[in-house]
Amino acid sequence: SYVTSLNKPTTAMITLNNTINNNLSSFLYDSNKNEELEYELQKEIDRQENQINKIIQNGVLLSMNHIYDQLFSQPEIFNLLADRNYHGYAQSLLLYQKQQLLRDNDTKVLILSSDGKSIHEIERHLIPQSIYEIIKQGELLVYEGGVKALFREGKTRWSGHVSIQVYESVCWTINEGIGRRYRYVVYESDTSSYYEGLIRNTKHLKEILGPYGQDLLDKSKTNEMLLHIAKYRLEIVKINTRSNDDNNNISTSPIYRIDFVSDRLYDSSKITPVNVGGEDDYEINKTKLIELEQLRGLKLLRMVRRINGLLIQLTVFETSNKSNQDATEPISNRNKPINENGLTLYDPPNLRIIGYDPRTKRKAICMALPEAIIEVIGGKYSPFLHPNNRKELAKTVCESLILYFPRGINNEYELLIRWSGSHRNINDSNVLLNTLNKSTYRSNEEKILKRPNRLFCSAIKINKYECIVTVFLYVIKSKDVSINKTINNVIVNVYSKISSDSNEIVINEQDQTIRLGKPIMDFPEGIIRSTAIRRLCRFLYVTLEEDLKDNTKQILILKLLPVNKGYLTEYQSIEASPHVSKDPRPVGLPTAFIPLDVVGHFLHRRGAQLPNRDKKLLPKDCIVTLYTKSIEEPVENGIVVKVYERGTADYSVLHIGKSQLIQLLESKNEPNLLNDLIKAREDADLNELDEYEKEFYNVTEKGDNIVKYNQLLSYFIDVIILDLGVWNTPDLKFIPYLRSCGHGMAPI
Repeated sequence: SYVTSLNKPTTAMITLNNTINNNLSSFLYDSNKNEELEYELQKEIDRQENQINKIIQNGVLLSMNHIYDQLFSQPEIFNLLADRNYHGYAQSLLLYQKQQLLRDNDTKVLILSSDGKSIHEIERHLIPQSIYEIIKQGELLVYEGGVKALFREGKTRWSGHVSIQVYESVCWTINEGIGRRYRYVVYESDTSSYYEGLIRNTKHLKEILGPYGQDLLDKSKTNEMLLHIAKYRLEIVKINTRSNDDNNNISTSPIYRIDFVSDRLYDSSKITPVNVGGEDDYEINKTKLIELEQLRGLKLLRMVRRINGLLIQLTVFETSNKSNQDATEPISNRNKPINENGLTLYDPPNLRIIGYDPRTKRKAICMALPEAIIEVIGGKYSPFLHPNNRKELAKTVCESLILYFPRGINNEYELLIRWSGSHRNINDSNVLLNTLNKSTYRSNEEKILKRPNRLFCSAIKINKYECIVTVFLYVIKSKDVSINKTINNVIVNVYSKISSDSNEIVINEQDQTIRLGKPIMDFPEGIIRSTAIRRLCRFLYVTLEEDLKDNTKQILILKLLPVNKGYLTEYQSIEASPHVSKDPRPVGLPTAFIPLDVVGHFLHRRGAQLPNRDKKLLPKDCIVTLYTKSIEEPVENGIVVKVYERGTADYSVLHIGKSQLIQLLESKNEPNLLNDLIKAREDADLNELDEYEKEFYNVTEKGDNIVKYNQLLSYFIDVIILDLGVWNTPDLKFIPYLRSCGHGMAPI
């Protein structure tokens, strides 16, 4: 009965069962409805996606058509893009198109330049047939075979067998015209890849062959030259194909590249090394690669000479005067003697003189013919013709050089030898005429010093410019014949060191009287007249302006100010506040200390009259201050002397080193003064006092040692100050020096 009661359903269970059935029916109905919605949604998505794809395809097609139209409507853009991916495409295409235009006209040939940037047209009859065959084919295979080449990775080298093909083509260079160009195609079996190397032009080919392979340039030795380059001058260099970030190989980078070993090709005007000549020059330059080496010759000497007021660096070479003679061989192997009437004579050499102006960076070349050399040195019996006297011969010829300035050419000159066979216009009168017309580069300052009637010449600062003022007397006669009076005008010439230019102005007697009270010639000759001229210079105004004809030069503008504008230059030179870096550059005995503004402990200061090196000038009233070399170093290691001049409110600095201090004391018969000074300081430092003794150190042994040290130091300072003197520079600055050093000469 218990089991039966369990199997009999209760009311609660029936209610629960009904609820579950209702929920299940509702869920099944909702799921069917969701499937229908999902199907409709997926259908709408597919439709939208198809529409979007059609829009994209139409847009891409329109864009491609637009790009296509743009490229082919502007062929230069298409050629530019192609040339970026394939270097030389545009030039090759242009060359091909021009060749197609000229295919019917065989009178001209087009050749691509060695750099691939331009094309040159050359007449057909000027091109040899062998070169013309290469031009028609573009490239010609001239060598093919295997060779044992050199591999390199960093400093590691090894050899390996490769297969090479060499193609010859033609190029154009400005200096050489039609030249040869070679393309090496190297096949390496391990990587199964081809690598290319290009010899650009004939000059590049000469550099690759080096000084010992120039004979291979002969056309009959082409195979030997190409094989020599492949075996000894070509290197297959391994490229580092690993990135910096990781150890993964960069697959797009080639494994090897082709390099050529080359030497520098010097010009025939090579003058280095500048410090050797003759046999030494031959030994040094015989291993150098020099273009047209026979034209260069053998360098004899290098010297500096002033020619027509211009300082020129001259380098003299001896060239061969015979076609079968080597001009680069030593002098001892050349110049065979000639016997004439029992006398041993020598043929004069050909000399090539290179003149270089360091100011204008201009180079001029003069060829000295044997006839000119014989006339300059005094005839064929001159001892200068002996081969051992080549340097003396070159110096004698250089003394006869002149600079000729052709008319109509500014700042251009020719280097010539003055002899009877020279051009008829080359004579002393023409050279003098060009000099008066300022065709030479002789400085204006040098010309002014040779003018007569000079009254005054000194360095004066005008409007912050350091100038050299020179005053000349300019006497003219009065226009009134009845008076018979002369008028003493003056010419004031102002030369600027900054611009190397000068200008001058004429000041008449009336202007002199207005500014000075009376003419300059009425002042007594000497210091009084010089003072009057300096006062007159206060009314001058100087400025520098850019030259309109040459923007690298500055011209000097000189004006005479009115009376009420006097002392304008002094007003402009007044500084409201001193500059931070106003310290003058120190002078060192024997050398200045580093850093230049070093200064140590203060030692002494006093006023003193320092004698001037120029005995005509009065001593200068100065304030002399002495310091140690630095805070850490004692007094015997060096002294810094600052001298302040009261008259000009300017000061200079002198550094005196230890060796100079010893020399000074030895000249004053005090060779042991420095040692006594060091011992006295050490004795004073040895005695240490406690807190109570420091208050009464003057009655202790330490106080006696300090007094002794101070007395020696005071005597040492007196020796230095009493030996001080000053000298004036051309720009009116003063420099202190030790009179016992070099008998009063200025320190370097």
